[in-house]
Amino acid sequence: YTDKEEVVLWMNTVGPYHNRQETYKYFSLPFCVGTKKTISHYHETLGEALQGVELEFSGLDIKFK
Repeated sequence: YTDKEEVVLWMNTVGPYHNRQETYKYFSLPFCVGTKKTISHYHETLGEALQGVELEFSGLDIKFK
């Protein structure tokens, strides 16, 4: 990363540490919603495609340094 470059934070699911089967979508919890609506780029990885993982953009505006 370079100074002030966008850092994209991806979300998957959230749930209790001791019960991995109980999961919720990040945005179903009110404190997880970010204000930013779009990102400059997105590249699905091979791992995401093979595992069927649906990552969602966090909406958090994060800049490097």
